[in-house]
Amino acid sequence: MTASATHKPALRPALPQDLPALAAIFATRTLDAWLAAFDGEDVCVGPVATLAEAAADLGTPPPGRAAALGEDTARWREELGLA
Repeated sequence: MTASATHKPALRPALPQDLPALAAIFATRTLDAWLAAFDGEDVCVGPVATLAEAAADLGTPPPGRAAALGEDTARWREELGLA
């Protein structure tokens, strides 16, 4: 895939109203086709897995709930000898 003269980079992030159009574009190719289109390019492209898909891929159980902000700080500080 190479940049063409008509290609213009996005000047803003995608907004919620953009999602249907983006979904329609992504639906025009299979994941393998999209990966092939970007193969060899200097871009970071890959599938986004759900937690369950990632866990199955890694052979681990899906994670439980995420810790609340700061919930583990005291324990980590103690383990590191910083408490």
